Amino acid sequence: VEIKTEAPVEKILLRDGNANGVRLSDGSSLHARIIAANTDPKRTFLSLLGKEFLPEKFARDISAFRQESASLRMNLALSGLPQFRCMPGNSIGPQHQSTIVFIQSKAHLEEAYLSSRAGIPADPPIIEAIIPSTLDDTLTDAPGTHVMSLLCKYMPYDLKDGKHWDTEKATVVTNILEYLTRFIPNLPDILVAHQCLSPLDIERMFGMTRGDICHGRLEPDQLFSARPHPDAAQYATPVKGLYLCGSGAHPGGGVTGAPGRNAAQRILRDVKQKRLAR
Repeated sequence: VEIKTEAPVEKILLRDGNANGVRLSDGSSLHARIIAANTDPKRTFLSLLGKEFLPEKFARDISAFRQESASLRMNLALSGLPQFRCMPGNSIGPQHQSTIVFIQSKAHLEEAYLSSRAGIPADPPIIEAIIPSTLDDTLTDAPGTHVMSLLCKYMPYDLKDGKHWDTEKATVVTNILEYLTRFIPNLPDILVAHQCLSPLDIERMFGMTRGDICHGRLEPDQLFSARPHPDAAQYATPVKGLYLCGSGAHPGGGVTGAPGRNAAQRILRDVKQKRLAR
């Protein structure tokens, strides 16, 4: 097995209508009779493949498949352990070792949602946080230091009045850190560095269309046999040799590995039966 890093894929290659390889950004090509795509449906079918190689209705339906970010990711480097106002303590406790959700009320949740729908980053946002270094100290290079990850929700990809994430991000970061300090009073003292990935950054860095980390909205008409399309819901696609193995396939987003496992089983079954996709 050879794993290539820093090797962006620019195009899925076809031969006689079947997927048979990929072209990389450096101009080189890799060929195989099976391509498993972990990219989102829009990027896979519309960008890497091209709608001209797809059935017309399928291409139209994929264009209408809803992919939309409402999340921003922040990573914090900390010189010490966060001290929660509601559960103070100088040593690692259960309050540090599970998902920590910052929601003030149902009204807060609704206001954040409506703000995002209007193109305004929620302030304050809904935050899901983890401190993985409290369970795995190899994540930092010095005893007593920690890393903290924040999933800040209701952060729209398109901002109101034509504003741009590259100019608005610093203000949003300040608001998030000030809000978090209300619950973690020692945060300003232990914060060494931070990284913020806006929805636009996520799209740029990871190729996720519109920064959608779930590869498509998790709504009833985009789940189960409709994810991402009835003609691609069983991991095989209308293009022979091309399979979906990412969160744009059933059962969808979340770090479960299930789409990949299911896709692998489908591929193995097709190989065993000496047939590839339809």
